[in-house]
Amino acid sequence: MATEVEGIEIPYNWNHNWTQQNRAYDAAIKAARRMLRRKSRGKWVGALISWQVADGYATYMVAQEQPLQVAHIDYGDGYRVDPIMIRGLLLSDIEERCEVPV
Repeated sequence: MATEVEGIEIPYNWNHNWTQQNRAYDAAIKAARRMLRRKSRGKWVGALISWQVADGYATYMVAQEQPLQVAHIDYGDGYRVDPIMIRGLLLSDIEERCEVPV
């Protein structure tokens, strides 16, 4: 069972073009991953998991493996999944659906 911890907000700059915004998003994800890895050890810390919601995705990052904790990535529309999805999430689900982050 997982719990949700404080989310990671990535501001969306409407003045940037798509390429600039993607670079900013990638840099913010890498920074969040580094921060979480300083706080917690584990192969899956920093892995992203997402579910399709409406016309986008609800994205979360593994913050800690034991006990499993995920942080919501608040970006763009900031879609979230129903909390029951998070409560039912297991580390084996992460292992099955994700690649080990670089």
